[in-house]
Amino acid sequence: MSLQELDNELQGGSRQNRFRLTISLPTSVGGNATKLQILCNSTTVPGYTRGAITINRLGKTGRIAGDAVSTETFPATMQVPKDAQVVYTTFSNWFKLPDTTNDYKSEVLFEQLDIQNNVTYTWKAIGVWVSTLPDISFDQTAQDTIQTFDTTFTIDDIQPV
Repeated sequence: MSLQELDNELQGGSRQNRFRLTISLPTSVGGNATKLQILCNSTTVPGYTRGAITINRLGKTGRIAGDAVSTETFPATMQVPKDAQVVYTTFSNWFKLPDTTNDYKSEVLFEQLDIQNNVTYTWKAIGVWVSTLPDISFDQTAQDTIQTFDTTFTIDDIQPV
């Protein structure tokens, strides 16, 4: 296979460094936005762990698959857009929602992008809420970088779309 044939087959390939989060906001957060789409410097699609159930019978030990449990949280380092105040206010309002409201949880799409920013694969996190509100850092020496902030989300489940 030639290099050109390989390149045509991969069609640019799946890029680990091109992704964004599309966050459906709870209605209680307020404001005009119902969704927030943010490019990230880093995040992790939560995985699963499946436990084992040990069965002892007639002097022998066997194991069967137990429950599959999703990782409970995922961190995200998000790039701050020009309308930073809107983003900070949105996350602050979401963080402050009491868990007694019915809609403090929401959904987040992890969208992996190709080189032309087309979505190549999507995961959906269900039952998502902000569990850490980010610190906002300022640095006079960071002149050639986009400002970022780190936050952690807690989830109920995740699945491929």
